[in-house]
Amino acid sequence: MNSSFVFGMCPNRHSAGGGGTKFVNYFSEKLVGRSSFQFSFKNPPDYVLMFDPRHLDFSGNWLSVEVLKDLKSRSFDCKYIHRINDIGYPKNRPQEYVDGVIEMGNLADKVVYVSQFVKEYYEDNISTESAVIPNGVDERIFTKRDYSFDKIKLVTHHWSSDPMKGKALYDYIDSKIPAWGNVEFTYIGNPPKGSDFKNTNVIEALNSDDLAAELRKHTIYVSGSEHEPCGMHKLEGVSSGLPIIYNENSGDSYLTADYGIGYLDAERDFEVCLKQMEQKHHFFYNKIVDEFDLYLDVQTDKYLDFILK
Repeated sequence: MNSSFVFGMCPNRHSAGGGGTKFVNYFSEKLVGRSSFQFSFKNPPDYVLMFDPRHLDFSGNWLSVEVLKDLKSRSFDCKYIHRINDIGYPKNRPQEYVDGVIEMGNLADKVVYVSQFVKEYYEDNISTESAVIPNGVDERIFTKRDYSFDKIKLVTHHWSSDPMKGKALYDYIDSKIPAWGNVEFTYIGNPPKGSDFKNTNVIEALNSDDLAAELRKHTIYVSGSEHEPCGMHKLEGVSSGLPIIYNENSGDSYLTADYGIGYLDAERDFEVCLKQMEQKHHFFYNKIVDEFDLYLDVQTDKYLDFILK
């Protein structure tokens, strides 16, 4: 394959980041030796991969709707691929964001949705040819821990501090740690806005290698994220060999449902889920080992198959 790509985001490869940043890092790395790529529009490529309709300096996203319109007006002989990874309401995204996603999606030649949940959110307003391709995990980094379950060691990680990432669950766990006695909880990354953890081990955001090593020190992954399009945090936790307790009120819950237990209300359900997990922990671990396959190599090939066909 001799195709050339331009990425509409230029991430920092040496720092921690969210799902979009990790995707660009992973995808571009996998193109090495297979295709040429660049992070700015110096020379017209065969394909342009777009992410966010806004110009966002903090994430390195430079290919906004306005830039896309300008590029298309010049009639370059290239195809534009829009990866859509977020929604508007009920998440805290302004209507301008949703309008931009829709406009960029209709200007694109192809659209990739990161989950069926995201596709269903937009499909009535975007007519472009599309595919659903979930995120993938770098299995060289997020390797499975050896099985052990000597203690309940809960862990989660988030780059975003948006309360919808799971504030209700994490505050609840933090408040119950003294009563439970035999449970530890570690939060990696930026805590939810408004949280004031008293009994939680908080670790600053880590790069992928250090993050993977820290995850493997724990025994159960927890995610309280609501309306999540396709959370990398869940996939990285499960890939590390951690059975998961997750919020069922999330668009991507089907991706990890086979590897853990879902809850609807933290205060009502979580403790019951925790007791169930104690009984089924080894069962879910074996399911992960035998069946989990949302890996970078597989998902990258799906992207390339869809883009190039």
